[in-house]
Amino acid sequence: MNKYLQLVSVGMPTYNRPEGLRKALECIMKQTYKNLEIIVSDNCSLNVEVANIFLEFAEKDKRIKFFHQKRNEGSLFNFDFVLSKATGEYFMWAADDDEWEPLFIEMCLSELNKAGKKYVASIMEAQYFGTSKFDFFPEGEPFYNFYSENTEERLAHILKYNYGNLYYSLFRRSVLFKNGKSIININSKSMNEIALFLSVASCGNWKVISKVGFYKHTNIVTYKQAKWEKVGGWRPGSLNLFYFLSLPSLWKYHKVTLKEIKIEISSLGVDVTHLKKMAKKIIWRHFYYFIVRHKPPYYKNKMK
Repeated sequence: MNKYLQLVSVGMPTYNRPEGLRKALECIMKQTYKNLEIIVSDNCSLNVEVANIFLEFAEKDKRIKFFHQKRNEGSLFNFDFVLSKATGEYFMWAADDDEWEPLFIEMCLSELNKAGKKYVASIMEAQYFGTSKFDFFPEGEPFYNFYSENTEERLAHILKYNYGNLYYSLFRRSVLFKNGKSIININSKSMNEIALFLSVASCGNWKVISKVGFYKHTNIVTYKQAKWEKVGGWRPGSLNLFYFLSLPSLWKYHKVTLKEIKIEISSLGVDVTHLKKMAKKIIWRHFYYFIVRHKPPYYKNKMK
């Protein structure tokens, strides 16, 4: 098949962010890879400007399909909805306040085409931005050259080195379904992505392209937290009453996340005992780092 005939579906859930939505849509429309269907689902926004953008962009680009939810069912429902409407061989989620280089989809698709079925997802490195760009740090370095034909090795690698932005990869759409159903757990209590990442990695390898091509919109607090997760050192933030009051809910979050990860591992038909022990160690070590507010530098933690 001609690679330029491969349809890529872009699913963009949106809610109450008209200006972010405008910029995100403009970025996707300017992608050098043109064979796209762009699926936008409004989660019952209260801001009327969102509807105005729908009308405006429907005239600009016939590749865009708009859906308006009659009530807000939550973000996971909306992410699942745009996936359910996709028909492309490839799929990516696009947040309604992020931005991309024009070559993003073309480069990610090229990587998957070159690798054949060996890789099932690809993404370029991300740089965080607020009112301006924050200093770049490489989140995806462990995925630059990693490859394994062993399912358990891939799952272990995901447990060790996963990070949130992998969610915005370009996927072979088929790997986002299991037994005919979407792998998004819309009833997830933690809303953590690791279970989904494990399901994807059970199907094949993940490629991160070292060049920055994706820009994640966030605030300085979230940026510093994401950087600490990968770089290590002293955790940002103040040691105050709020910190101590947050520990019980943080403990509950880690407990629920671990439970959902174990359920996912059990469904994958692998050495569940080994991987569940690894997951337990990683999750509770992460909680320990939160408590002591310090994490070993990344280079010391690498591949351990």
